[in-house]
Amino acid sequence: MSDLTDRRVRKTKEAIRQGLITLMKKKKLSEITVTELTELVDINRATFYHHYKDIYDLFESIENDLYDEFERTLNKYNLNEQIRGNKAFPARQAPLPLFLEVFQFLASHSELTMLLLSDKGDSEFIEKLKESGKQKYLQEWKPVCREGSQELLDAVYIYIVSGCIGLIRHWLAGGMKESPSAMATLAEKMILFSLKMLEDTVRA
Repeated sequence: MSDLTDRRVRKTKEAIRQGLITLMKKKKLSEITVTELTELVDINRATFYHHYKDIYDLFESIENDLYDEFERTLNKYNLNEQIRGNKAFPARQAPLPLFLEVFQFLASHSELTMLLLSDKGDSEFIEKLKESGKQKYLQEWKPVCREGSQELLDAVYIYIVSGCIGLIRHWLAGGMKESPSAMATLAEKMILFSLKMLEDTVRA
């Protein structure tokens, strides 16, 4: 495939994706048809079906791409090392780099993130995030907690992740009036205080 053809394909797929995001602001995914999407982005149906099987395949592709990019952002940092070095909650002028970059990422993908966290689509995005985070969380905490602490471990994780998702939803729905840095600082405090409580309670 030539560079020119490749650029055209990327441009077409991006137009299709942006078209779906535009339509999802107005209606649920199940109510969107290929016809109205192709009319919106001014392509024919054959072009759409060359790239995607149906609307759900398109949505899943968008969701997976965002999730993969989010995972790459998280994996750039060792959260456990950052947390260990900051359990005294020092009065820093800036949040930990991980939390700051997460909120910068969310801000740069705000339209799509808000849709994936809403009831507009049949999204597995939240469950993927929860499961990915849970595995990292358990790898750190399960080996050092006394036997019989699994229920509390799970409860604290649910508390942390539900609080963070609620915080993100509130921020996005409110038009992101607070800066990513301010939100990262708030999320960091919530998470670190929760983990400090867990450490004090279940350390073997």
